[in-house]
Amino acid sequence: MRKVVLGLLLCAFVVSAVSSRPVDDVVPLKVKPTNALKAPAAPTQGAEIWWEYVGSNPLYIYGGTEATDTFCIWVEPPAACSLKAMAFWIYVDSGVAVPSSIFVFAADPADTIDFWNDYVDYHEDWVTGPEYGGPSPLETFLHTEYRDVPITLDSAVMYWDTVYLSTPVDMDTNIFVIGWAIPTLDGGADTLIHPIIHAHEDPPLDKRSLVWQPADPDFPGFPGWYHNWHLYKMKALIKLYKNPAPFIEEVTRWTDTYLTTGRTVNVYAWDIGVTSSGIDSSGVAEAYLYYQINGGDTLYTPLVEDSSMFDSYNFYHGWFHGSLPDANPGDTVFYWVRTIDPQGKMSEGGWCTYVVRAGTPGNYLLVVNDYYGSDWGLPDPLTTLFPNYDLWDVGNYIEGAYGYPDSSVIEFYTSGDGLPVIVWLTWDGLAFGANEENIKRFLDNGGCLWLAGQDFTYGMGISPDWGDWTVSAGDFAYDYLQLRSGTDDFAHDTAVAQWGVPGDIITDGMNPIYVAPYAWYTPMSYCWMGKFDSVSVNATPDFYYITGEIGGFWYEDATAGYKLVIQYWPWYNMCESEENYNVWDVTNMDSLTVRVFRFFGYSPGGVPGTVSEKVSLSVPAVAGKTADITFSVPADMKVSLKIFDVTGRCVKVLYDGNVKKGIHTLKVNTEELPTGAYFVRLDTGKRSATEKLIVVH
Repeated sequence: MRKVVLGLLLCAFVVSAVSSRPVDDVVPLKVKPTNALKAPAAPTQGAEIWWEYVGSNPLYIYGGTEATDTFCIWVEPPAACSLKAMAFWIYVDSGVAVPSSIFVFAADPADTIDFWNDYVDYHEDWVTGPEYGGPSPLETFLHTEYRDVPITLDSAVMYWDTVYLSTPVDMDTNIFVIGWAIPTLDGGADTLIHPIIHAHEDPPLDKRSLVWQPADPDFPGFPGWYHNWHLYKMKALIKLYKNPAPFIEEVTRWTDTYLTTGRTVNVYAWDIGVTSSGIDSSGVAEAYLYYQINGGDTLYTPLVEDSSMFDSYNFYHGWFHGSLPDANPGDTVFYWVRTIDPQGKMSEGGWCTYVVRAGTPGNYLLVVNDYYGSDWGLPDPLTTLFPNYDLWDVGNYIEGAYGYPDSSVIEFYTSGDGLPVIVWLTWDGLAFGANEENIKRFLDNGGCLWLAGQDFTYGMGISPDWGDWTVSAGDFAYDYLQLRSGTDDFAHDTAVAQWGVPGDIITDGMNPIYVAPYAWYTPMSYCWMGKFDSVSVNATPDFYYITGEIGGFWYEDATAGYKLVIQYWPWYNMCESEENYNVWDVTNMDSLTVRVFRFFGYSPGGVPGTVSEKVSLSVPAVAGKTADITFSVPADMKVSLKIFDVTGRCVKVLYDGNVKKGIHTLKVNTEELPTGAYFVRLDTGKRSATEKLIVVH
């Protein structure tokens, strides 16, 4: 994300070489400072800007870092420049052990590094662990320095630490790296100097951030350099001495839609006209909106300038708009922006794609913004029991993003031909929160909403990513969702037990059920769920934790007639027991699904779907060199039969193709599988079955 900081001094660059030296591919914690803190020499020409890597929420602190960790970002200059200074946002928690100093640096990486592709994000590879790290981005140091950390045990400390290079370094247009590291504390104690994390920035920022991780037994493949989703709030002060192209800062990023009419694209661009005499001729002389439909001819239309201004430092800022044409259901629209400054420098950016989709009459809406279904080797009771839905894949966690649903999507199930039922499965709740007004209209029209997720209150803006929250009358969560108070990320055991209510229309007989969110995703150490301390007196709690907190409830509005079922946890991660948290409780998932839809007025065998005929799967409890696996299907159909390990990773595909109706047996060679526990899964696309298999050699 590129931003200009207004109020900078109009200065020129001065380029002087500094001594540099190679470093090994190790964390740079033992290097002595090579440059003392010193203000730069007075420049006479050029343009200074802070090149920032900063998120939208400066106080969104998540988790701690440990001694010997190193964090950095890579900066690709927009034009030839010199590096003058760097700044780092530091947070020191109260009452904890912290180092007396941190190590900061600027470095020149090897020219052979491909920063976009040479690293893997270790957060996105928890199933198997990272298999490799990228090359060290610290080939040659340009500046190193230890910086004192203000320690205040009674209160937290947050501050920007700005470090000036004693002599500016000419970077031309070469990529450079700035960062900081945590020295080892006496006795090896951890430190709680925190980075800033924001996993939902738009555009995503993780590719700019690199982290060195030391060896960690929980994540095979460490140590190494990796892309990291943490946002480390760093910036570099650069002096441009050649004219850059205009900066396309913001472009309307349209998501998929049910709309077939054209859409307006708004653009914000800014420009610095750098000449030999300083900043001059800033502006955007030409601006165009380019587009293709279904990969066809590239067409364009001029952008219309709505307004513009020159700030006190002669930087140009302009706001434009352009229109995309009508499109038909099934069309893919690809568009981007081109700008040209008065000196003829051209830039392109804002590449966006959306698909025009269409709802199916009589279908309900399934919004998925979490790990759900067969793509993740998980049960899919909705497809199994009520398959007549229109999927809306928000795309944060499942490949093939549609983006947030817009008003045209929700309206189809509000007053259109869609069934007035929405099942919304979410982790963070951001897409749900963005649709507050659309959901209000849906409920006012008597719709039925099933909302489930561990952090949905965060996306609605009523809670931080963890901790207590309260809502008041007049708030959507209070007036419509019947929420009053609660705690985000309340439960974090290996698997959390909840109890249904005897005689309840939804949870009778569910005593107890166990939930282990994302147990398949890593050796189980991550399990977060929320609790409601109180809900409306007219709502009916139907799930309770053992300590009495509310885990879910249902509600029927006496005025508008809408119905709600809300769980503060992912019901689609029910497991058999605390010990068997990797074995899914398909029975209770199916039962809950049927009961919720019956509460909404729909039963298996009627609208919106019918119960598929069952499949069966038989697996021996223990296998040695071979195992006879038997399954049956009720009709000729395509099936897949796979073996998964306890992390949820597919280790063997036994069969993937068409079979005849009836019983089938496969003799499977299990000798190549290491001794351990596995799960055999039969999937027909509409029905699935999973059985445990123990391999012993």
